[in-house]
Amino acid sequence: MIKKCLGCGVKLQSIDENGLGYIPSDKDYCMRCFKLTHYNNFTKAYYEVNPNIILKKLEHKKGFGIFVLDLVNFNREAFSYYLKIKMPKVLVVNKCDIIPKNISYLKIKEWLRKEFKFEEEIFFVSVKKNIGLNKFRKFIDSITIPIYFLGMTNVGKSSLINKLFNLDKPLTSSILPNTTLDFIKVSKNVYDTIGFPYQAKIDYNLLKKIMINEEIHSINMPLKENAGILIMDIARIITDKKNSITCFFSKKEKIRKIYDNEDVYLDEKPLIIKCPKESNLVIKGIGFCYVKEECLLTIYHLEENLIEIIPSFLGGCYE
Repeated sequence: MIKKCLGCGVKLQSIDENGLGYIPSDKDYCMRCFKLTHYNNFTKAYYEVNPNIILKKLEHKKGFGIFVLDLVNFNREAFSYYLKIKMPKVLVVNKCDIIPKNISYLKIKEWLRKEFKFEEEIFFVSVKKNIGLNKFRKFIDSITIPIYFLGMTNVGKSSLINKLFNLDKPLTSSILPNTTLDFIKVSKNVYDTIGFPYQAKIDYNLLKKIMINEEIHSINMPLKENAGILIMDIARIITDKKNSITCFFSKKEKIRKIYDNEDVYLDEKPLIIKCPKESNLVIKGIGFCYVKEECLLTIYHLEENLIEIIPSFLGGCYE
């Protein structure tokens, strides 16, 4: 019988010390998980996760899907995976404690149903603040078929499972993506799964530096024509007309207005994107900007696959 790591699900082996799944002796956790748990030493898994393989595995399984997202992973790419899952399912908005207090859960629910045709039940939970867990646990207990926790990478699936089921041997979790490497049988009826990856390559060092672990910080930037904002280490964004842009990122992120005499990132080829009024410019897994007026945005220092423009759930509340 193949033995797998209880933390990440990878096949265990004792031959290649530098390979995934290495254990020096008969252990339950691979060295990668051991170092991550005890020393916060993160080793990236150097192989590509194919989302189609995850979906194909799910096609042959009879069960119930728990699709987990958080606010900074609200985008069409993430929602497309939710819609492709054919088994009965619900959406769980995890880390709800990061949602600014003046954004109501009801407003987000209505937006999801209107813009992305979500018909199933939607739960809001927080492991850190113990929000919504009792209600969600009762729902989980009512399910009699196998349960699969699904979602984008780094939305907190493993941490949520650890909290819900109080595991003696917990799943490995971290602040960075790609911790879980395969399907993991947590109990007789519950499975953790590999997170769906984004097409874009995300800078791991940047993610570690600006990871959101508390309420999202919002900064409103009234801008004149052709004025810009600098989101430090992430992007320079310029609007072609008078506008108001509100940034929603980690409190650790430095955001300021930037002017023509500063050449930061201007040596790079920009993206030019038409943005309808009251839209969110999403930077997947990192944060988003609410753009009040229709405009052309010139964006430097961001990969195109990492950006989306979607209708905003904020409406005019950040004018």
